[in-house]
Amino acid sequence: MNPRITAALTTEPPKGLLAQSLTLAANADATDESWQGTFGWAKNNPDYDAAMKLGEQWRQDVNRQSLEEMDRRDGHS
Repeated sequence: MNPRITAALTTEPPKGLLAQSLTLAANADATDESWQGTFGWAKNNPDYDAAMKLGEQWRQDVNRQSLEEMDRRDGHS
């Protein structure tokens, strides 16, 4: 394994980040249900549904173009 990767895997996080994480965890209220309002916001939302369809179409187009380009480079067209 690359020594830099090994060092990165065994290095502790910066003390400031660790302290911040521990503070956030200590102050977290497990009974707080406010997060539940985040889920389901897009249910029956036509704009969200349209955006998801456009994103899917875009990904399919990009993937198709990428495969066509790979075929051209490899001489399989």
